[in-house]
Amino acid sequence: MSRPTQEQKNHWTKVAELGCILTRMPAEIAHCHGGSIKTLGPEFQPGVAQRQNHWLVIPLSPIVHRGTMGLDTWSEGVSAWEDYWGQTQVELLHEVSRQLGYDIFERAGILQLVS
Repeated sequence: MSRPTQEQKNHWTKVAELGCILTRMPAEIAHCHGGSIKTLGPEFQPGVAQRQNHWLVIPLSPIVHRGTMGLDTWSEGVSAWEDYWGQTQVELLHEVSRQLGYDIFERAGILQLVS
């Protein structure tokens, strides 16, 4: 994975400041991977080690990111994590875009036809 640019780091700060998108607790950024992210194109492979884009981050509390209920640690996998929370990562990215007032997918170089 390439190093994040300053613009991407600024984006991360804004994302984290939103608070956890699922619990509204304090948040850290979580790179999206697996699950619904695979639908964005063939370059998006499943798994934590396959992060492809520093723009595709969502704000999650530590427990929802890497704790017992974590995106990165859910024993049944990312799709089961999305099912549990009732929203896909793609849907959460659309919500983050709406809250920030700019298109994360456009900045990531991804054409999104459905929002």
